[in-house]
Amino acid sequence: MMRKQAGQYTSSFVLAVIFHIAVLSVIFINFLPTEQKSKKIVLKQGDVIDVKAIDSSFLEKQKQKIEAEKKREQKKIEELKRKKEQIKKEKRKKEIARRVAEKKRLENERRAKEITRQQEIKKQAEIKRKKAEEKKKQAKIEADKKRKAAEIKRKALEQKKQKEIEKKRIEEQKHRDEQIKREQERKALEEKKRQEAEKKREEAEKKRQEAEKRRQEAERQKELEQRRKADEQARQAAMEAEAERMASEEQRRRKGIVNRYAIMIQNKIQRYWRRPANMSAKLKCTLRIRMTADGEVITVKVIKSSGDFAFDRAAEKAVSGASPLPVPADRKIFENDFRDLTLNYEPR
Repeated sequence: MMRKQAGQYTSSFVLAVIFHIAVLSVIFINFLPTEQKSKKIVLKQGDVIDVKAIDSSFLEKQKQKIEAEKKREQKKIEELKRKKEQIKKEKRKKEIARRVAEKKRLENERRAKEITRQQEIKKQAEIKRKKAEEKKKQAKIEADKKRKAAEIKRKALEQKKQKEIEKKRIEEQKHRDEQIKREQERKALEEKKRQEAEKKREEAEKKRQEAEKRRQEAERQKELEQRRKADEQARQAAMEAEAERMASEEQRRRKGIVNRYAIMIQNKIQRYWRRPANMSAKLKCTLRIRMTADGEVITVKVIKSSGDFAFDRAAEKAVSGASPLPVPADRKIFENDFRDLTLNYEPR
């Protein structure tokens, strides 16, 4: 785009120059002799100008116009130069930046290569060091193997020597042990004979003692059995007497409780007794009453009638109305005498 504008400015500049040449030519003709002024001048542009028709004021205006146009053209040319210079500066700046970037890139590549080279040097040095250490380690291992092999060989020889010494010692000890064993067997045989004789004597004595002991034990057991039987008889007699006393005491206690609660039951039933109309005097009936442990009446039934139906029903109602009846806390007495109670009822 900038090149296109530059071409347009150049064309305008050429036309302005041509126009200026034409104007200068007109001015030059005015200074020529009169006979020459009537001549016509043909310009390069192909325009024909009549010199006589142009007066001095017109020429001045044209001159000013040309000067103004010249200044504008000059200004455009300068602006164009300034823009070209700016473009060049931008190009130089970009080129400098490109060169700096390229230099930086090359420097970075050089540094990276240098780092890589240093790393490779370190790596090779480390590999060399490790190889040296491995070689040293292998040499130490080989030396240790040789030392251990020599130690094993030395120990094997030492063990062999010790085994030979031990074998000799064992053989000598075995010989001594055989002698000792034979001596011990001889002594053991003598001791055995002595012990057998002693054993026979002890057995005879033991049998005598056991016989005596059995006799004494039989007598002692006989005496103990007699004492035991006497003690057992005395204890049995005492237990029977105590049991009889306790039974009698329990009978009296139970009878007292039964009588007391029977009176209490009679009294409570009496409170609920309602005498039927036209009842004959001195009537009584026998009732069977079944109760729970807390005295609640479950059933009541006449098992021996008074002969008067109304009296019997009134007695049953009195029992049912008096529920719960007083019963003893002693569960055994309750189960024996009050769970199924037979009551001879005769109202007062």
